[in-house]
Amino acid sequence: MIGDFNLPNVSWENGTVKAPLDSNNKVLINQERYMNLFNDKGMTWYFTDEITRRRLVKHTLQESLLDQVLYSNDALVSDVQLLAPLGKSDHISFVTELCIKLANDEDECKQIQYKTSWNKIKPSDLSSFSNLGEY
Repeated sequence: MIGDFNLPNVSWENGTVKAPLDSNNKVLINQERYMNLFNDKGMTWYFTDEITRRRLVKHTLQESLLDQVLYSNDALVSDVQLLAPLGKSDHISFVTELCIKLANDEDECKQIQYKTSWNKIKPSDLSSFSNLGEY
């Protein structure tokens, strides 16, 4: 899974939510539920201490790790490259190289760019993902 998970209180270095154990804060409780779900499903995250979002709020720079690549098979994600934000976005963009096994038993690696301009992607770029094998 690739996306903006918007879990600002998660410490991705150890997969925990930075909050008191007895917190009644619903936002923190939901973030803990997401992390429990990811762990229960055997998901691993790619980024641990990178900054994927920078914004200026009332003259204060806020930096956070909100965007993430989650996977359940270490062989699936072969590389992730961080890129500059697109347009006026306060999030970085990144290219993820996924290695998949196709139905014909051939291994193939494809690059997927997250937060890209979708009108620049041709349908043929996505055609090999329509017939996924064991992944």
